[in-house]
Amino acid sequence: YRITSAITVRNALTLEGAGGSASVIHQVTPTEHGLAGDDILQLTVKELRLVGPSSGSGDGLHLTRTNNAATNYIKLSDAVFRTWGGNGVSISNPIVSAFTQVRSENNGGNGFYLYGEGGIAGTSVALQGCYANDNAQAGFSLDTMVYCSLSGCASEANAADYRVVDCQSISFNGSGSENNGGIG
Repeated sequence: YRITSAITVRNALTLEGAGGSASVIHQVTPTEHGLAGDDILQLTVKELRLVGPSSGSGDGLHLTRTNNAATNYIKLSDAVFRTWGGNGVSISNPIVSAFTQVRSENNGGNGFYLYGEGGIAGTSVALQGCYANDNAQAGFSLDTMVYCSLSGCASEANAADYRVVDCQSISFNGSGSENNGGIG
């Protein structure tokens, strides 16, 4: 599916494709995101591939908050975010969220960018079996996050594989770093 502007996601929405190779959303406008939403509660994205235009500033998934204190209950599974000019996945103040077997690769920013802002930390995010590869910045960037786990994740050939800033209680279990730009 070819798109020229971001698909706006809403609360309590499930986007389910027929598999990462079978269901592809391709953004062709460099300044647009793939999926975008504000103050989102309960979003599920699974079995989809979101492909960017290989340049520009758009993110594959871009979730922000304006009125809510957090972006709640985000589930990503068997999804691929690749060739975005910005970040593959960018979420402000995610809480009680789970990413399972998600790939974010060949992006101009971070593979996964999870961050707290407005004096509020993101919290309780579990990443399991996720893969960040060949991103221009960090594979996994966590900023102002607490109580998060990365289990069985792989980060390879990014400028920095794991970037953890102003975080508390972040656990890494069986996660690896290979062929990085000097910062594992």
